[in-house]
Amino acid sequence: GAPPQLPSIGLPELPTVAAPSARPMPLVIAQPGSCDACSLLMQHDFDALKAGKACDLCGAADPTVCEGWPEPGMVGCETYDWLRNCIYARLGYDFNTAEEWRVTFEQEPWYVPDPRFKWERVTPLQQENARILRELVKKRRCVE
Repeated sequence: GAPPQLPSIGLPELPTVAAPSARPMPLVIAQPGSCDACSLLMQHDFDALKAGKACDLCGAADPTVCEGWPEPGMVGCETYDWLRNCIYARLGYDFNTAEEWRVTFEQEPWYVPDPRFKWERVTPLQQENARILRELVKKRRCVE
């Protein structure tokens, strides 16, 4: 059958997405500010990272970044959904209306839910990266 659908996480422009079926690895390293895809999306433009900036920034430390970003080969909807929600998780969003995502991010050592989270914390760059990731999922028809 079809995977379960998650409720929207509070903003009308965020679509309901499929629950994470598996953690995309090795995208996340424990230290924020490192070369994992989520940390890069917090500070850099998605399109620039995809076009080679990820390799420029991190290729010496992790040559696989230069084989394709955010991961080598075809990237699935689960990875794009995970990355989009990771942006919010890094900022402390508690996913109180999206239990599957809350449970997913509770597995990460860096995740600290902040009950005082405000959407104003999401920078314009992070908003744009989240929008791009959401559009990539829509283009692949992973969202109803």
